[in-house]
Amino acid sequence: METSITPIIIAVAIIQLIMIIVFFTMASNISAIRKSIILKDKDFQAKFYALILSGEKDKAKLLLFEQISKEESFIYAILYQNDKKIDTMQEKFSKEYDSELQLLGIEKLDMSMLKISKE
Repeated sequence: METSITPIIIAVAIIQLIMIIVFFTMASNISAIRKSIILKDKDFQAKFYALILSGEKDKAKLLLFEQISKEESFIYAILYQNDKKIDTMQEKFSKEYDSELQLLGIEKLDMSMLKISKE
């Protein structure tokens, strides 16, 4: 009886070991993907101010809006079309990116075009 159970126990142990290795490999891959997608704050600021100093305000504006579009609350508001969340997000980003907006000559973000008209 013991000899018939031993191979099953060994097989289950090997399967569990493989599952653990696969899990940690997936976690590592997800981390790498996330890092490549999300532009780090330091990189964004360095690129933004380099564009401002070189006089390329249009490119700096595009970079700023790309950075904003990667924010979690922006994605949430777009996916769920939540008007209240869009208003909150607009205020949050206007405060958070105030210095960058001022350099571009923008007083406040206007994200009203993201709202769905309910007519």
